[in-house]
Amino acid sequence: MLVHGWDIATAAHGDTALDPSGSRFGVLVAAALSTLMLTPKGKTVTADVEFRIRGYESIGTRLANGHAHITTQPMRRPDLWFEGEPGPFVLWMLSRTAVLNRSIRIGGRRPWLALTAMKWYETA
Repeated sequence: MLVHGWDIATAAHGDTALDPSGSRFGVLVAAALSTLMLTPKGKTVTADVEFRIRGYESIGTRLANGHAHITTQPMRRPDLWFEGEPGPFVLWMLSRTAVLNRSIRIGGRRPWLALTAMKWYETA
């Protein structure tokens, strides 16, 4: 609902500010659903991915053996992490903005995985 409201506000040239608390919930939902949406490529990946939501706890996804598992425990040394404010995060996770617009930072032990990470998940 947040993203569709953002789409409508963008088309109508209205206020596109997203509520941080609602956006955080949207990020959590998108991360949880991602475990059900692995592509054949995603099922071959072994990686720890962490989503660092500024002002809130981080969530991690462990990809291994064709499955994805969500954790709210901090990951010691994730292979890839994404960090950003809740609003831009939810828009990025639902393919409304690009990482290249600098609203999301990328890092980790293997940050180059970000180049292929979107191929690990089905998109709606």
